[in-house]
Amino acid sequence: MEYKILVFGDSITRGAWDTRYWWRVNRLKLYFDKIWLSHKIKFVTVYNLWVAGDDTIQLLDRFGNEIIWKSTKDSKIIVIFAIGMNDTMFDIKNQKVFTDQKIFLDNINLLFQKAKKHTNNILCIGFNPVDESRLDPVPWFDAQISYKNVFIKEYNNLILDQCKKCDISFVEIFDEFVKYWNYNELLDDDWLHPNSKWHNLVFGIIKRKINKLFF
Repeated sequence: MEYKILVFGDSITRGAWDTRYWWRVNRLKLYFDKIWLSHKIKFVTVYNLWVAGDDTIQLLDRFGNEIIWKSTKDSKIIVIFAIGMNDTMFDIKNQKVFTDQKIFLDNINLLFQKAKKHTNNILCIGFNPVDESRLDPVPWFDAQISYKNVFIKEYNNLILDQCKKCDISFVEIFDEFVKYWNYNELLDDDWLHPNSKWHNLVFGIIKRKINKLFF
């Protein structure tokens, strides 16, 4: 049987500025490739289905078609969601978060429902904190928006609570990040995306979680 791991997300999922392996997704691909080449077990194909700037609304628009195209009768699907960080952006002019909490939860629920039509093997990855001193406001958006850890943590917890209700596994990133006395050392030079060191640490967590849950 072929296993297909479909990872849906944004530029963090892409592995923006991870110059070594392009996020944990490519690390995951290399890990399973090595197992197959060495032992001819666990034939796993990993798909990195990211779109830079995506939020939950935009992912909903493409998710249904993406998963249908990748699903086959002789394959086992594993879906990983790493989405929602861009929903937490704060609109400075209008003084509100980009995606309202109710809409955000509705979007998360719809993604879960769509995924469960194809598989019960679902995993969600939480958000990382950012360097607010550099991103409030965000310089490359003409100071129109900001990222604030209070909202990132709040929306992270919304997904966590929904995962518990839906019996979906969740990988906590935010709390793990802030355990480091200077977690900015785990961020890249744009103060938003994790760097290679952190991607490698999270890859280890996700690898163990996938092996425990799905294999």
